Amino acid sequence: METYLWYSILFGSLVIYSLLVAYLSIRWSKTLFYYKKYLQYPQVHRYLRGTAKFTGSDMALVLMAWIVNALCVGVGVKDRTGVMKRSGLMATANMIPLAFGSQVAFIADLFGIEPELYRRAHNWIGRILIAEGVLHAVLATTLVENWYRDVGSLLVLVVLSAIALGSVPFVQTHFYEIFARCHFMLVVTLMIVAWKHLAPSSPLKPPKLYLLLSSCLWASNQLLRYVYMVYRNIKYRSPRTFVSSANIKPMEGAVLVEITPARTWKFEAGQFVYLRLPGVSRTAFVEVHPFFVMWWSRDKFELLIESQRGLTASLQHYAQELGSKKSNTMAIIDGPYGKKVDLTRFETVMLFATGIGIAGQLSYLKSLMNIKDKRATSIKRITLFWEIEHLGHLQWVTQKLDSLLEKDVSYILKIELYVRQSRISETINIGDHELLHVNYQDMDPKSLIEGEISRSKGQMVVSLCVCHQVAETIRRTVTENMDIGVRLVELDFRPT
Repeated sequence: METYLWYSILFGSLVIYSLLVAYLSIRWSKTLFYYKKYLQYPQVHRYLRGTAKFTGSDMALVLMAWIVNALCVGVGVKDRTGVMKRSGLMATANMIPLAFGSQVAFIADLFGIEPELYRRAHNWIGRILIAEGVLHAVLATTLVENWYRDVGSLLVLVVLSAIALGSVPFVQTHFYEIFARCHFMLVVTLMIVAWKHLAPSSPLKPPKLYLLLSSCLWASNQLLRYVYMVYRNIKYRSPRTFVSSANIKPMEGAVLVEITPARTWKFEAGQFVYLRLPGVSRTAFVEVHPFFVMWWSRDKFELLIESQRGLTASLQHYAQELGSKKSNTMAIIDGPYGKKVDLTRFETVMLFATGIGIAGQLSYLKSLMNIKDKRATSIKRITLFWEIEHLGHLQWVTQKLDSLLEKDVSYILKIELYVRQSRISETINIGDHELLHVNYQDMDPKSLIEGEISRSKGQMVVSLCVCHQVAETIRRTVTENMDIGVRLVELDFRPT
């Protein structure tokens, strides 16, 4: 059987798997319940996934991809030469789904795919490609007498090894800016080396056809993204042209970026944008990161950005240099992306956040409190649980929390703040409304969820934008209590 037919089986299997899950969610809610309880919510052992999110359903898809690729490489092959050719062919075929890149929000939104799911698929298909490429290069060098003269195979091996090294989570976390630039250059190098390494043949026949398709898909995706960015950031209205701009305000351990877009849109909870600020530093034009839209008004929106490395550190330095002066630097927005999750059908809503994760949850809190007729929803109780390192981080959103509590005329909102770095062990109330409590202790999500279950009746949803340790505890607790109507929602990004 031809390789492309095997590859069609792979994607056909994934499509059937997705359609089956969607069908079961409509027709057999009990089956979907067990799917979520035993596959979608629980994560595999941490020794297999590290700090990354990797559920049982992810494991099923990954195993399916590995098995189909192994069949494509091994079935019908008689010798090492056949394995070498087939592994090289499959490696080039796997470049096609990777052509959209890791910044996948544009394509994910276009096809209604969760960005996190697309990102994990990109990572795992990339690992399969590396394994097949390394197998091809190693076999190619062992099948010739003077292996050191096989420059093409050696270059492929070196480039794939460099990509694999750069894809280690530790490298991506601590050297993200370097990784982002090097990864793109290494992929371009791999494409060029692979094209020159292939024997002369028609570009309309595999494997050159796969390389050509990958290049065309990448170019098309980039063209559409940049056209969309130009539309979003530049608006001509006689006698002047409007461009998106940003005002940056320093805060303790973070910056508040107020964006005035050239073209506004209907703001919704859960949206995020990719942001470039060329005027912040010399390298800022090529530095782009996703950030949640935390707050919005009629013609502006705000991003809360924690100071870490690279662009975020440059933002903090830039804001501190300006001091009290108002900055008005050019901003390049790519977005908005993300789909709003409907929380109004649940009676009890629990929102968990750690650190900068409050930026994701605050947009949902604002959206829920802006509902004019709350009787049209099922909501009877909303609780925000936010864990921070020290009390100074409360200033990030103090005014916004106060405004939300003032809107809460039905008294359905309660805010619990947990301060980790404190020697005090007491709970105090902030404000006249006595609905914002500060607890000087670590947050215990398991006991909080179980306590809410004992007080509440009806459907409950637990939304999280938290670090991976807290997320693991919450997932385990929700899975244990699914029988009584508790459901889980995880936002697109989470704090490190």
